[in-house]
Amino acid sequence: MDSGIADKAGTARNDQTGRTAFREIMKAPDHGGIGLPLRYTTDPVLTNVLNGVQKLKRAFARRKYLCTREVWTRGERAVGNSFRKAILSYGWSPTKDEPKKDGREDPLDALRYDCIIHYWSDLSTPSYSPKSRAKKSERRTRRIGRKESF
Repeated sequence: MDSGIADKAGTARNDQTGRTAFREIMKAPDHGGIGLPLRYTTDPVLTNVLNGVQKLKRAFARRKYLCTREVWTRGERAVGNSFRKAILSYGWSPTKDEPKKDGREDPLDALRYDCIIHYWSDLSTPSYSPKSRAKKSERRTRRIGRKESF
């Protein structure tokens, strides 16, 4: 594994130790870590939950993430949390513009972090495919703004 994707909350210092979870994980194995560089963002647009959920929906629609039948069916019988349980229990809070916190959202949060790091720019522009190509003489140019008079 070249790197990991993480929630920006991992950069917060522990009140008792003064260390961050990121620093501990990135340490070399002989110093108590696993030597894994972590990628994250603090950009408010990218970390906005609603933006991230919309990007993740687009990523699923464009088949950037796939779930095998085996993972899906085993998720039903899994002890504890699973991707399947997270998907089926995901919903929005009736009082806030954010997902419900029921403890099962963690796998989707992890996918959302991965999506904003790896696919944000790929999913920013809606895909456009014209029905047919018009001949150059049939193309129209739309001008925006007022006409200048000379």
